[in-house]
Amino acid sequence: MAQQNGDGDIDPAATTGKFQRFVSENPEEEPTPHRPVLPIVLGIIAAVALVAVIIIAVFAMM
Repeated sequence: MAQQNGDGDIDPAATTGKFQRFVSENPEEEPTPHRPVLPIVLGIIAAVALVAVIIIAVFAMM
């Protein structure tokens, strides 16, 4: 005897096919990859440190 759960005579294969067509017709957009922040921050810190060293070296020569 077939089980009925109040949905009537729904063919699960047909609903699966509809779902697969829906997914293939509406592909999910992949998120754009984000650039890592740490190398940028470290580069800025290194540039500031380099400028500070140059300034200190110039004033030390005077």
